[in-house]
Amino acid sequence: DGLVWRNPPSFLYVVRPFALLPYGWAWLAWILASAAGFIVAVRCVTADWRIVLLALLAPASLFCAMLGQNGFLTAMLAGLAMCWIDRRPVAAGLCLALLTYKPQFGAVLPLLLLLSRRWTTFAAAGIGTVALMALTEWRFGPGIWLAFLASLSDGVATLSGEGGTTFY
Repeated sequence: DGLVWRNPPSFLYVVRPFALLPYGWAWLAWILASAAGFIVAVRCVTADWRIVLLALLAPASLFCAMLGQNGFLTAMLAGLAMCWIDRRPVAAGLCLALLTYKPQFGAVLPLLLLLSRRWTTFAAAGIGTVALMALTEWRFGPGIWLAFLASLSDGVATLSGEGGTTFY
């Protein structure tokens, strides 16, 4: 049994710099960098530092920090996209393109953009996503996306407990 990687290949761009550090330092750098981005997104919504502090001390934030999860990064990209959608629609679309490391959002966000007639944001997100996929394919080798898709069926087996593995 090897380690399982369930993120799309484009997420390697995000985590690769942290892989150069020892684990403890990588965790600390990841949390500080992603929390800083989260703070930027919350500040986009409010100028009240008390709300920013409450957002950082929320149970979900503390859980994310303890486990080194990508929740701060996800909240930053989604928050900035929503904050900028009217003022900076291209930047909002590029945030959504970067958010494709969470492919489950790909089922609903394009539909919401189309229904709300946010054509510029939709186009920027689509072009950004295709460019990110092409850049990932070029950088990490041909077939990396096909290999990722094939690995998803292994993930179903892991999550269902088939194949002698369990998921905690």
